[in-house]
Amino acid sequence: MLDWLMETGKISYVGLALTTLLMIKVYHLGYDRSFFVGHKTNASILAMTGEIMAAAVLCMALVKRESFRRGLYGILALAVVVNMVSEGNACFVDRVSLKKGDPEYFGELYSRDIQQALNYVRATDPEFCRVEKAYVGATACMDSLAQEYRGISTYNSTMNGNLKDFVQTCYPGLMYSDTNHYQFVKVAEDSEFAAFCGVRYVLSKDAGMSQYGYKLVKRFGDVRLYKNTNSACIGTVQTVSISEESFRKLCDGENSVDILNRAIVLENGQNYDSIDKIPEDENESRIFLNSPKKESEISGWVTSEKNGYAVFKIPYENGWKIYLDGEEQEIEKADLGFLGIKVPAGSHRLQLEFSPPLLEQGLKLSAVFWALYLLFLLQFYYDRRKANQN
Repeated sequence: MLDWLMETGKISYVGLALTTLLMIKVYHLGYDRSFFVGHKTNASILAMTGEIMAAAVLCMALVKRESFRRGLYGILALAVVVNMVSEGNACFVDRVSLKKGDPEYFGELYSRDIQQALNYVRATDPEFCRVEKAYVGATACMDSLAQEYRGISTYNSTMNGNLKDFVQTCYPGLMYSDTNHYQFVKVAEDSEFAAFCGVRYVLSKDAGMSQYGYKLVKRFGDVRLYKNTNSACIGTVQTVSISEESFRKLCDGENSVDILNRAIVLENGQNYDSIDKIPEDENESRIFLNSPKKESEISGWVTSEKNGYAVFKIPYENGWKIYLDGEEQEIEKADLGFLGIKVPAGSHRLQLEFSPPLLEQGLKLSAVFWALYLLFLLQFYYDRRKANQN
């Protein structure tokens, strides 16, 4: 590409302008959303070197003097090197890259005490619930993947947008480093928020968690297993609703759990101008979800005295189907980022199933193109053999 530019001096000015503007916008957002100085510095360096590269490419297209263009080529190469070194350093140092044979990391990740505590939970509690840590384990946010428990700490570079909206609006304290990292240890002392998210059990190395609304269940070596004294369930039923518009006006980041415990947030819910005007939900209800053997299938039951809405603390996204007594229900976005359905009074069987969107269509298209590719190969070899024979 650069050889072609050096030879012809032609570029797409519109393409270069759009690329530069998009780059500046992305790095500006990255700077604003970064918590650490190192991340902000890296975003600034990437933005500056990107602008220098764009300017160098523009000048190479406008200037025809060969010696001057070679100088610009050198500046461009230097900017690329600085850009790569800065990003590489941020990835290796600021992300605390794993060192081979790190005893502290592997000792924590494969801790026998933690596995014994988790096995105890699996053996004594058949319900689908969440487990979390009140301390930083082997990783900042991703221990649950290796130790096979369901928590709320996580990292995803393409985080679910509905979940991000919920966290940024209701509980920004959960964010660690940026909007794509969530770390429970930052909010572990708020047992009510933990209960809202379905966190029933907390692993801790601190003997003082009882003062925050947790009850010590059992100790496994250095790890203490605590149980949330608040009702912590993945699913709940609510009969009072509040509109998203009203919720965003009333929510200040500290009263969010209080509002969410009073009413379900729906796009077309009731409008309120004061928290005190939201009526108390006196409905007697219960949702029980079996601990799933497959992440894509969850079964259970729901019982409710009144008609209402069932809210599941599972991120809202395409691909979910929810069945009530075998009949598929219309799913609504509830509490800004979770799954919700209407539930009539009485007892009902529940079934939640997830299938990646467009998976079936993708498989069919793949099969079609593989068939075309095989036909192409057959034709190619047939023509080649025919040519050799001639």
